[in-house]
Amino acid sequence: MKYPKLLAAAIPATLCIAAAVSLTSCSPKSQKEELCGIWVQPIPGSHIVQGVELKADGSARSVNMATLRYDRWELEKESIILHGLSIGNGVSGEFSDTLSIVKLTPDSLILQKGSLVLEYSRSVEDCGFSANPGTVIKGRITFSQEVRKFRPENGDKDYWVIDKSGYLQQRYNESGAAEWSTDAELEVSQIDGCASEFGTEYAGTLQVLRIISCGN
Repeated sequence: MKYPKLLAAAIPATLCIAAAVSLTSCSPKSQKEELCGIWVQPIPGSHIVQGVELKADGSARSVNMATLRYDRWELEKESIILHGLSIGNGVSGEFSDTLSIVKLTPDSLILQKGSLVLEYSRSVEDCGFSANPGTVIKGRITFSQEVRKFRPENGDKDYWVIDKSGYLQQRYNESGAAEWSTDAELEVSQIDGCASEFGTEYAGTLQVLRIISCGN
């Protein structure tokens, strides 16, 4: 299993605050509670982030990692065990990966496996943050089998949506509806080019950089 290496400079120094959680003094329950949340890191050379969401019920979700789909996690002593499905070259397989917890604070998490060190920051939003800011806009998201569109609030034009995190697609799949629609607040950037074969039907194409809110 391979991970992109994150340079220490990519994480603001303010996140590595002195009030670090003592891993040896925490009870397993309180340590697990501290670990729950969305942990992300910038993808080098990109404005997009990637990472993992650790949920209180033991389930997990990948953020912007199409080839690694986390589905659950465990806390064992001072290590996190991540389970999921690895997808590559048309072949899929289950995996379990154990990473030692080097440091845990309210805003940062450092994990290690052998010589590989992974540094994450906590996100309070559905799909992390964007390294390059876009435009924050409210409107309505609609997904169906062949539709991925966003209509800005008080607007009359629809935009094709590209969400590389997969979060909106996941919400649509979980709804079980033929068409899923909800109010959302997104940070987006408008990109050049048409939206595939559907381009002529839309006013443009928006890439989602951050999902601030998305329905209930």
